[in-house]
Amino acid sequence: PLHKKKMVEMIDEVFFSYLKKKNVNLCVTSDHSTPCNLKRHSADPVPFLVYGKGKDSVKRFDEKSCTKGGFGKKQGKDLLNLAI
Repeated sequence: PLHKKKMVEMIDEVFFSYLKKKNVNLCVTSDHSTPCNLKRHSADPVPFLVYGKGKDSVKRFDEKSCTKGGFGKKQGKDLLNLAI
């Protein structure tokens, strides 16, 4: 879990700091959930973030926080339309 956390922080710092300088719409998500306590993939919902569509009240990028955002809980098949 510590290496996973460090990698996410590095992506946030390097990759997203670059994107903040550009005028882009971007959807960030994953193909499956991998809870640390299970140590394997699960069918749990995954968080998603749409960058470039305005601000939201969500301050953290995790499963619970993202469901409280303006988009709520969505099916994977609906994500592309949100990003566009």
